[in-house]
Amino acid sequence: MSETARDSRSGAAERLAAAALDLALEAGLEAVTARAVAERAGASVSATNYHFGGLPALTRQVRRACVAHCRAWRAANPPATAPAAAWSSQAARMAAAMMRALDDLRPWLLLMSDFWGEAEAGFAEHGEDVAAEAAAWTDHWRAAAQAGGARGEAAEAFAYLAQGLVDLLMGEPDAAVRAAWIIDPLARLEARLSRAPLAGAAPDPAVRLLADAPSAEGARKILAAAIAVIGERGVARMTQREVAAKAGLSLAATTYFFRTKSDLVRAAFHELHRQVRLQVLEGQDRRLNWPTLGADLLINQAGRVRALSALVRAAARDPALRPLAEENRATRGATSLGILRASGVEDADGLDAFLWSTLMGAVFHRARLAPAEAQADVVAAGDALLPVVFEAARP
Repeated sequence: MSETARDSRSGAAERLAAAALDLALEAGLEAVTARAVAERAGASVSATNYHFGGLPALTRQVRRACVAHCRAWRAANPPATAPAAAWSSQAARMAAAMMRALDDLRPWLLLMSDFWGEAEAGFAEHGEDVAAEAAAWTDHWRAAAQAGGARGEAAEAFAYLAQGLVDLLMGEPDAAVRAAWIIDPLARLEARLSRAPLAGAAPDPAVRLLADAPSAEGARKILAAAIAVIGERGVARMTQREVAAKAGLSLAATTYFFRTKSDLVRAAFHELHRQVRLQVLEGQDRRLNWPTLGADLLINQAGRVRALSALVRAAARDPALRPLAEENRATRGATSLGILRASGVEDADGLDAFLWSTLMGAVFHRARLAPAEAQADVVAAGDALLPVVFEAARP
């Protein structure tokens, strides 16, 4: 092959890879199809196979580019350099570091979360890279906490809370809204760790999602099928026809109960919330604690958790679904409040519940990405933070 031909082939491959990355950053990993990439790159559909051997290899290129970009950003922005005044509190320093990451990296973090979702759903080819990237972010936030003076388990608590908040807020386009949801939980964690007096009690999280399940058996079957498909394939790849087939019903029956795909997605989101909240409340009556609950969520409810994560990612990119993301934030901690009080934290309020739910959400996320033999240890280490954060909690 001549140098000219080799350069031409290399240039075409680079254009295809760049087009795939642009599509993924704009609309998510589910938007990266051979046809869409070819159209963006001004090439034929067969060019993907010719240069990459198929879409999976091109997707790997996108993953590597995303990991490399995040890694380069962390190297260029060590936590100790986050903007802060000399008198800034630990919480303020952490907030500054997190808001800088979200300002600079939001599309990249969303794309990385797509790969996390693929890995959690069983796509083993992404597993090692995404698990390493998740661990690298935990290390980054731990270093940020240590730069502010936190040590040991306190630094761990700040690291997991930071990661949980970033996961929750990476889909929020408004920087002011992101800041509003970051600052108070960090300040509350700092107050809890230092045993300082707490500010006025925060209201309990909203509980309006405890609606009854649909009364019609067909609607219940459709929602169960939709949740399963979303957990396996994501929102963008889900079709009403596929949901109908999985439910054992006709497409007409699906559209009778849920006229549009958006209607079905919203209903699935609320049904997921209802199921998880009801389960935790029932467990609370049996005095379940976090290790027991964590193992159940990790092992028996993995599909539901993946589906909820997929719905939140979809809401981040689709303005029509954004109210779902806002509702998810507003109700975060509704199940944790009773668990904290049952664990002896009698003065727990809505902000404590949001804090703990978000922190443990990051722990469970890391556990789901860890090898199966290490998952229980990750959850146990997270549970060990309960008496660290809340002095009144039972060990």
